[in-house]
Amino acid sequence: MPRGQYVESSDYRSGSRKKSSGRSSYSSSSRSCTSSVRPNYWRCCKCSGGWYSYQINDSCPMCQSWRCDNCEYSMS
Repeated sequence: MPRGQYVESSDYRSGSRKKSSGRSSYSSSSRSCTSSVRPNYWRCCKCSGGWYSYQINDSCPMCQSWRCDNCEYSMS
């Protein structure tokens, strides 16, 4: 596509239309087909405080440490 030429595209989140350069920020073929399932609760690895909501708490309310891979996670 020549430089400076724009195409109209839809914004699927708001339903609005916008002009773009025709470049996509992601490739649909590179997206994984597996669904990402997030845990519901987590327990702090630093102070063993918890169980905290995964959606609400990014850091431990007791020691203020950020949630990390060493923390314990639960699906239920």
